[in-house]
Amino acid sequence: MIRLFLKAKHWQLFFLMVGVPIIGYIFFVIQLINTFEMQSSTSGTMTTPAGVIDMMRPILSFVMIPILVQIGWYYSLGKGVQRFINPALKMKTTVFTLSNLLPLIFFVGMIILFNRFFGNLVLNPNYVPPTSYMSTLVLFVLVPLNIILTVCMVYNYYVIARTIKTAELNRVVRFSDYAGEFFSMWFHFIGVWIVQPKVNQLQEYVPGDIVNELHD
Repeated sequence: MIRLFLKAKHWQLFFLMVGVPIIGYIFFVIQLINTFEMQSSTSGTMTTPAGVIDMMRPILSFVMIPILVQIGWYYSLGKGVQRFINPALKMKTTVFTLSNLLPLIFFVGMIILFNRFFGNLVLNPNYVPPTSYMSTLVLFVLVPLNIILTVCMVYNYYVIARTIKTAELNRVVRFSDYAGEFFSMWFHFIGVWIVQPKVNQLQEYVPGDIVNELHD
């Protein structure tokens, strides 16, 4: 998997992380408009809110793809680019691995939660989630988790940026050296056009396929 992400082109990653959600949104809007037109021309009645929610549920599949690609790309950059670094300059990646795993679990869990919530609304239009439960969930779970996830993502950007710049310069680097890569990762939809070509170019310095296979 790491090797695929490192060899991927910037436009391929951009399409998976940005293009796929846009296509999903356009598909939903077109389907919604067609449903409205069909119902107004036949029975003159509009679809129910539960029907609209039911049509929204497939969008969750489109949301899953960019999330998995983005986290997989982050992990592959921080972990895979280490192979191009002098052993004396390599970073430990145990914490980095955990900081990628936590957002993955969180986003997958949220999508499952939203899918169940939408399912309850479709089956029972009068369904009302328990207010006290939702307030407790937001206050004591979601807010702290979002803070932790933000810290994890910033740490991921730091590791990725420092790793790429260390591989490029082959020396100990300071933040001023990799600040550009750090902020490029922060705005990944732009940064993918800047960072990924550098990663593709780094692989040209590896003398042979044997080196790649030893690190896979």
